[in-house]
Order: sequence, then C-alpha cells, then structure tokens
Amino acid sequence: MLEGVKQWLSAISEDAARRAVGDVANDLLRFAQQVEIDRQTAAEIAAATQARLDQLTASAEALKQEAAAVQARLDQLSASSERELADQSARITRLADETTRMGAQLDQRHGALTATLLYALRGLLFTNQGTTVVKTSREHIAGVFSGLSDRLLLELAEALATLAPLEPTRHARFGDFENSADLAVHIRHALWLSAKARGLREAVIVPWHYGTRLALHLENDLSLTLYASGHFEANEFAFLDRVLGPGMVFLDGGANEGLYTIFASAKVGGEGRVIAVEPSPRELARLRRNVEMNNARTVEIVEAALAEQPGVLSLQVAEDEHSGQNTVGAFAYEGVKTTTTTEVEATTIDDIVRQHALAKIDVIKLDIEGAEIRALRGADTVLREMRPLLLVEVSEASLRHQSGSPVELRDFLKGYDYVMFDLDEETAKAVPITDETPARSTNVIAVHSERAGDLLER
Repeated sequence: MLEGVKQWLSAISEDAARRAVGDVANDLLRFAQQVEIDRQTAAEIAAATQARLDQLTASAEALKQEAAAVQARLDQLSASSERELADQSARITRLADETTRMGAQLDQRHGALTATLLYALRGLLFTNQGTTVVKTSREHIAGVFSGLSDRLLLELAEALATLAPLEPTRHARFGDFENSADLAVHIRHALWLSAKARGLREAVIVPWHYGTRLALHLENDLSLTLYASGHFEANEFAFLDRVLGPGMVFLDGGANEGLYTIFASAKVGGEGRVIAVEPSPRELARLRRNVEMNNARTVEIVEAALAEQPGVLSLQVAEDEHSGQNTVGAFAYEGVKTTTTTEVEATTIDDIVRQHALAKIDVIKLDIEGAEIRALRGADTVLREMRPLLLVEVSEASLRHQSGSPVELRDFLKGYDYVMFDLDEETAKAVPITDETPARSTNVIAVHSERAGDLLER
C-alpha cells in the first residue's frame, strides 16, 4: 500500500511539474512578448526622443543664430547711436555758437535801431542851433533816413509799424495824417518816403485787426496812409466791425491787396465765407500772399472784373504809386500813368452767387473805380432777393468816366427800395443822406428800406 501511495504521489508530482513547467513556459512567453512590446515601445520613445532632441537642437541653433543677429544689430545700433550722439552734440554746439552769434547781431541791430531812432528824432526835433522845433515838411523828412542800408531801413520800418484802434476817427481821409501832432506819424512817413525813393520791392509785415497781418509794399497810396497813420478808411472799418459777425457772407468787389478781405475773414469766422473779386495780376499776387499768410481758409478769390454782364474788358493797370486806381474806364485823377493794359474776364455778382452756390450775401463792398453802377446792374437777383447791405465808393469823377454819376447810382438803388447813408466821423454810425445833409465821405452805405431801422440802431 505504501508503494501505491508513492506511485500516486509520483504521478501527481509529474503532472504538477508538467503543469508548473507549462505555466512557467507560458509566463516566460508572455514576458518575452511583453519585453518585445516594451522594446518596441522603448524604440518608439527613443525615436521620438531623438526627433525631439534633433528639433530642439535645430531650434537651439536657430536661436543661437538669431541671438548672433540681435547682437550684431545691437552692436550696429550702438555704433550708430554713438555717431548720432556725436552728430547731435556737434549740432548743439553749432546751434549754441549760432545763437551766440545771432545774439551779438541782435545786440548790434538793437544798437543800430536805437541810434537810428535817435538820429531820426534829432533830425526832426532840432535845428542846427539846438532849438527844439518839429520839422515835418516833405522836403525835410524825405532825407532823414538816407544814411541807412536798405535792409536796416526795412527792418526799422517793420519794427515801428503800428495799428490804430478800431474806432471812429476824424480827419481819416487820405493825406490828413500830414497834419498830425504825433511825431511817430512823421517818423513812419519818413521811412515810407525813404523806401519809396529807393524803389524797394520787398514788403514789410504790419499788424492788422483781430491778430491778422498784412504784407505791405511801401510804395503806393494805400500803404502810405496805413503805414504812416496806422489806419485805413478807419470809419468804414469801425462800422463793419459792428455789422459783420460769425457765419456771414461778405463779397469784396475790388479786393486789391486784401485789407477788407482779411478783416472780413476774421470777423465771419470758419462758418462764414468771403468772396474776394480782383482783376489785376499785380494786386492778385499780393492778395494771395495776404490770404495765405493769414491762413484765411474762408476766402475764395475770383480773378475777374465786376460788370453788368460777362465778357472781356480792358483793364488799365496804374503805376505802382497809384495801384489802387486800376480801372476798366479812365483814371479819375490827372497825372496817374498806365503801366500796362491787360484783357481781363468780366463777371457779374449774380453769376458769382450761382457759381459759388451762395445761399445769401450779407454785405457787399464795392470800390472798383467807377464801375460800381455796372456791377450793381449785374446783381439784379441779389438785390431783389438777398438784399445785402452795400458799402459803395461814390466818386463823381470815376463814375463819370464810365458814363455814370452819383445821382444815377442813387436812383438805381432807389428802384430796389434801397436808401443811402453816410458815416458820421464822431461815431462811425450811419446817417441818412438827404438834400440837406449830403454825403461827406466818398464811401456810402446803402441798405434795403426794411433794414434801415436796424442799421440806424447799430
């Protein structure tokens, strides 16, 4: 029996061993398979890792190259900055030297101007015996500044330019300043005479109203009055100062160099409009300069003469001294010479309104040397529908040269129900013109009867 048990145990052990061996073999196979899988996975990871390393290596190389480029640029900028700093330092040094030099020149110029003024005052105030006396005759003052250079003369003229207040002025007519008791007026007169005698073409910059400026040529009637006295047609401007306001439309017929144009532009502001009508090439150039110098963007320039109908007219361009007398007729005063005759375009006020799409005109100023009636005949629609206030020169001599007269002008405007006013010298207010109180000024105001009451209150 014991032997049988041994055999049974032996059999069991063999089976168990076979099973154990089989299990071990299976485990080994699975392990081998797992190892293979892990090997493949490891290979894939290694490949991916190598690829990433290659990528990082490439990126590192790119960064290295970029860093090198940045460093090179920094080196370049550093060198450039050093050069720019050196250049800037040199410029600052030159500027400092120039400033010092200019300061010395200004000191010299100030001394020269002071000496010149003393020279002028001595020439005007003292006789050879030292007696105080104001000597203001043309013959005397014409030579007061004869010792100055052209440049110093113009600089002195610009430095002494003045502007009278916007207020009514008695004796504001042409030439009245020669009787002034103000010595400064006669000094400026002397400067004007000296500049004109030398034929100086360069303009001086003088102050004008509301912070504007004018380029003034010291050679003509306009500049003589304005420069010497500090005002021009003072009562007319004092009147317009009360009439013009923001948003208005002003038509300047015979704009000349732009005194009324620039003034009106300042008064009507950015919402208003100014139409400046001028036919003379010489005056147009000066008008444009003044418009540009004052950045007067509301000004629109019309290169034409005003007349009763469109066409072409012959303009007599007066000599420089009397440049305000250019005319499509004949000169009103004897002795005025023509420098040239030029063909110019003629237009009408009604056409200007259409071409410039004007919804209204508030004020029209006409100073066109006798063509005033002709211009008003070309403003039929404007006078009937818009009824602007008119500031019109009425010169019997000028009107006569174009087959007109003050009476004809009055009757023409009366046909549109306009009434005429003069300007009082004490107040610059409108005063009705009647047979008993005729106009004393060559410039008159005309307004539609419906607005006459309002005008008298201004």
